[in-house]
Amino acid sequence: MEYAATRGFQSPAIQRAHLKLGEGYASRVVTERHTSHITDILRTEAGRAQSLHMASEGFVDYYGTPLIAKGEIKGVLEIYHRSPLNLNAEQLEFFEALAGQSAIAIDNAELFNNLRNTHMDLIMAYDATIEGWSRAMDLRDKETEGHTQRVTTMTLNLARAMGIREADIVPIQRGGLLHDIGKLGVPDGILLKSDNLTDAEWEIMRQHPTFAFNMLAPISYLRRYCWQTREDPEWHTVDEGMMG
Repeated sequence: MEYAATRGFQSPAIQRAHLKLGEGYASRVVTERHTSHITDILRTEAGRAQSLHMASEGFVDYYGTPLIAKGEIKGVLEIYHRSPLNLNAEQLEFFEALAGQSAIAIDNAELFNNLRNTHMDLIMAYDATIEGWSRAMDLRDKETEGHTQRVTTMTLNLARAMGIREADIVPIQRGGLLHDIGKLGVPDGILLKSDNLTDAEWEIMRQHPTFAFNMLAPISYLRRYCWQTREDPEWHTVDEGMMG
């Protein structure tokens, strides 16, 4: 167990304390899962385990209550006092209520951080998937290997030169990586043909943007700046400033 936040200590030693379960007052609170009151604390066995951190503080009284949220202990809220401290029923109820609210706040903060981390992991997975698709296209068509990455780099340089906001660079980068993905729908006999294409074959080759649309349109996170209406079922890109 580590000290997360402190106030009123004369020495910073307590902030560096690391207690194993079974050591110290907080461990007793965690084990028993209810408020603990200990008087003459340095004479107790648990107190001796913490005497290194308490020796210069002069504490004699201790209250600790568990921080429990959704049945899970998040930590311990502790009071150390340099004179005997006997909380009455109302004060003890307030102390435990404060611990309950703190536990809820800590749990909510953890949920938010976990959600944020999950969101970042998901974005990284999206981008890794997109890069994998672009590499698959390059591997299929050796003559244009590296073409996708070169186009993406040039597009990003151009976008930044035009003053496009950094927040809008991500969808542009994804578009660069996926601009030729529709060629996966073009038969090898046409895509890899070493001779000139016939008019009919060119017609199929020119359909690769349509193939790309059909492949990517169902993927919602790639439609950040797109809209669609029942009357006009085609997807259209729009400037964010024009969106209501």
